Amino acid sequence: MQTPGFANSRGQYPTAQTSISGFGQGPLLTGSLGEAAEQLEQRFAATPFALSAFTGSDTEIFHPRFHRISKPIDSLLHNDPSPAADSTSTMPRGTRAWSLFPEHHGSVEDLLQDEGLDFDFNHTDRESGHIKEYDTNVMGRFACPNANCTQLGWSSKKIAVWIRLYSGSRYNARVYNQRCKSCNSLSRPTLDDSYAERIAYRLKKWSNIEVEPPHYSGGSGKPHERDLSFDHTSPSSTQAAMGTFIRVLGWATLVSIAISVNTDTSDFDWNAVEPSWHLRYSPCYDGFQCARLLMPLDWLDVEPSNETVALSMIKLPAAVDCNDASFGGTVITNPGGPGSSGVRHVLKNGRYMQTMMDGEKHFEIMSFDPRGVAHSKPAADCYASEPARTAAAWQSRGFTNFDASAENLKYQKAFAAARGLQCAKPGPHGYAIQEYMATASVARDMVRIIDEIESLHQKTLAQKLQHEAQKPVTSKPDNVARLQYYGTSYGTFLGNTFMSMFPGRVKRMVLDGVIVPEDWVAADWYSSLLDSEKALEYFYRSCFEATAKCPLTKSSDHSWHSIRDRVRTLLGELEASPRPALTQGGTETIITAGMVRSSIFKALYQPIDKFEPLAESLASALQDNYTLLVQNTGLGHPADGCTPKKPGEYNWLGLSSSAIVCGDAQDVTHHDEHYWQGYFEKLGDRSPEFGHNVAKIPFTCSGWKSRPKYRFTGPFSSPESDPSNKQERPSAPALLLSSWIDPITPLQNAHRVSKSHPGSRVLSQRVVRTYMATGALPDEGAQCEPDCVPWEQCDDERTSLPR
Repeated sequence: MQTPGFANSRGQYPTAQTSISGFGQGPLLTGSLGEAAEQLEQRFAATPFALSAFTGSDTEIFHPRFHRISKPIDSLLHNDPSPAADSTSTMPRGTRAWSLFPEHHGSVEDLLQDEGLDFDFNHTDRESGHIKEYDTNVMGRFACPNANCTQLGWSSKKIAVWIRLYSGSRYNARVYNQRCKSCNSLSRPTLDDSYAERIAYRLKKWSNIEVEPPHYSGGSGKPHERDLSFDHTSPSSTQAAMGTFIRVLGWATLVSIAISVNTDTSDFDWNAVEPSWHLRYSPCYDGFQCARLLMPLDWLDVEPSNETVALSMIKLPAAVDCNDASFGGTVITNPGGPGSSGVRHVLKNGRYMQTMMDGEKHFEIMSFDPRGVAHSKPAADCYASEPARTAAAWQSRGFTNFDASAENLKYQKAFAAARGLQCAKPGPHGYAIQEYMATASVARDMVRIIDEIESLHQKTLAQKLQHEAQKPVTSKPDNVARLQYYGTSYGTFLGNTFMSMFPGRVKRMVLDGVIVPEDWVAADWYSSLLDSEKALEYFYRSCFEATAKCPLTKSSDHSWHSIRDRVRTLLGELEASPRPALTQGGTETIITAGMVRSSIFKALYQPIDKFEPLAESLASALQDNYTLLVQNTGLGHPADGCTPKKPGEYNWLGLSSSAIVCGDAQDVTHHDEHYWQGYFEKLGDRSPEFGHNVAKIPFTCSGWKSRPKYRFTGPFSSPESDPSNKQERPSAPALLLSSWIDPITPLQNAHRVSKSHPGSRVLSQRVVRTYMATGALPDEGAQCEPDCVPWEQCDDERTSLPR
């Protein structure tokens, strides 16, 4: 499950102005970092020099190798004058400050061939041992690794690189990460061709070959998109295109391709897209296409009605036209949540998913914001203003982070009922959208979506054909549009619901991180906790094995149990006596054991990216420093009532999630606090550390007043598949992806669901491309070893699909 929301405020990167000094002299050059580096190359050639850069008398930027600095260069690039900017870091300063990119060595080799040069990549990364060095900048993009962050990504023409030459014709290059403006998390870049060009240029210079300097487009401000365009036929991108789906202990990651798109949703005016009953796309977000498709508000209403919902849709076009023989069709994806934005999901992960699936067939990737979610209208936002929302959030913290005693549950249940009253109020159109957001309505929306997609494809084909006789024959009734789908977490429940309600409309069905549908509609989350403690144990084990790389370890530790016991002691102390703290915005708060457990649980979703910052925050807390733990809660200062709402901002994900979870589940409002106390104890017995956190999800429904007009409760099953597209049968069995260890969607769930879909297979490895192209499934029980593990530098670019 994924519950945090996404905001849309964007931060561009103004060019930091520098004054560079060398050899003890005064300022030599001024200008942007990239311009200064190029000028220094002309003045000092390959001569090593000491570099210190200043934006003022008291603010050192850095030589890239000295990444522990008084003020991060990222804040300067963000034009952030506040010395406190560094305090927002959710990742330790020295964590993964740079990366190596051996996967781009092939591109460097290609650029050296004309000169007859042959260099090898040196995989050993040390501060010393090289015979020459050079600093420069390259271009690329960054995606924030923090799933709770408001920043989706940014472009940069000022990515610092330290190129080093070793004996034996070997080289490597440290590429320095940048920090996200919103949360200060370090991000590893996705590079364009400038990386290989600048390294090849430097190696040629060191080989005494005369060569023109690589192109650099000067200027300040946001890089031009053409400067960041990526040649998808280049050797480096061809190599990246071979990347496949990677499963690492329950947290999905992908090998990425280079991208150059703007993932900001605030710079596109969705209101300018006219809603229509037929699918009409408009260009949006630099290479994507957007539309707003009207749907009936109530699919069960037999009387004509003017009430509608407008779904915001986005697609990443395929690499080929729809009339190309290799066009594989549209893959609709849902990121889970429930309540997460499909638009933002495709903006952030669409190109990764396309790379994962494309092979002999080329697919377009499409998603939409379901009813009430993000950019779709009407919105499931229960609050008229941001101050009202913030006040409710802070009020709820007065009791929701404490124990689940009968006395405390009285207050929590009363607040849940108050929230239910707030969200049951009719909107401006005279109805509450929350009554029409259950998954059954969304599945029915998807039927109409695939019909509209097929209709649009047929129209496009007809327009491309030159002669009337070439127009395609109208499809037979038994060959209707079929769904190709990839759903994660809650998205697996949506996919399962669609396949159970409309089995004859399914072509491909990939369910990743599987939810048991019978438990979902029963509001019982007991089965989801099967592997939660195992996932926590893996954190402790991997930390112990990482030794000094994990800040929680001590030289006296004899096993991972020592680390676990220290954290348990911390939690016990917080249970007995919560600690006072201040938020980033200067508001007073307290740190409770429940808050810490919640932070730990969220980190288990993404071990490669989150284990290190989690260990750092826990290690600090063990030293009575709770700053990082407070930051991990996402708490800021209360909203300023005078500050206008940012365009495209999505602050009601939790409310959307409640509408969907409670709408799908049976009515639980009649249960008293004694029932809920027993339920909390039941889940606490299954998972002592996280049972209460998960129990809060269905407990939200204890006061939810809005009951759905359209609800599907099963049976969740499908008939045997038939590749000939026989009526009422899927074209291929479902592919269920799961993991060895998963904190919220255990492998056992996938096996349970598989029994209801004949021929389906449960897998914990990479087979999506073959399945999407042919429908062929791997051998039963096929697995693979992880390509990347926590605490180690991962060579491959990755992105984490929502869980």
